[in-house]
Amino acid sequence: MRLKVFILLGILSSFILMLDVKADCTYIEKANLNEIAAMVKTNYEVIEEDITEEFVDPDTGEVSNIEAVKTSFKISIYNIVKDLYVVESNSLTKEEKYLFYEDTTDGVYSFVSEDIKNIIKYEYNIYSNLESCPGNILKTYNFLKPKINMYSQYSMCVGLEHVPYCKRYITEEVSVPEVSLRDEISKYVLEEKNEKEEDEEKIRIKEFIENNYIYIIVGVVVVSSITILSVVIIKKRSAL
Repeated sequence: MRLKVFILLGILSSFILMLDVKADCTYIEKANLNEIAAMVKTNYEVIEEDITEEFVDPDTGEVSNIEAVKTSFKISIYNIVKDLYVVESNSLTKEEKYLFYEDTTDGVYSFVSEDIKNIIKYEYNIYSNLESCPGNILKTYNFLKPKINMYSQYSMCVGLEHVPYCKRYITEEVSVPEVSLRDEISKYVLEEKNEKEEDEEKIRIKEFIENNYIYIIVGVVVVSSITILSVVIIKKRSAL
């Protein structure tokens, strides 16, 4: 009976010891996990497809088909591997999503958002999925899904897509009210023009100096020599 108890205790001790060994996350494992977690990133791609949709004339009630462009955003999370998993949080819906390597295609998880009216902040928490380092948080970062800027469709923005108020896709709300939009665009374009002219003037001065530096140096030496000589002569006359 005693022998059986000792054997049982030995087996239990070995099992507990094995659990302790497995639970021990080594420095090398942590460093490796941090390295692969640093490679996880998120990006988006704008998808525009031509579609045909029904249009109902509000005056006549007549239904017709019109050609339109449907815009959506394909969001992809890259470099998800078996040793980690990702928890994605959506600021708009408050939804949480757990992403494992098995949910990906060769380490890339993608989904399509058809929301073009809201800027959505996604928070990503990267966790260890390694058996010896379970649940250790490795990295946290945010990603902003853009929305379509309604101002970009105004005629005053044609040809000025680089102006912040006219950009088609934005990740920050435009703070300019509609009534002030034209004035703000004009102000931005004027400031941009003045900055460009100043930069061009600096470039012209720099090029002039580079092309004529020898003559400039000679001129400075001559002027300096004349000045020194004049001072010496004046001092000598004063001494007399």
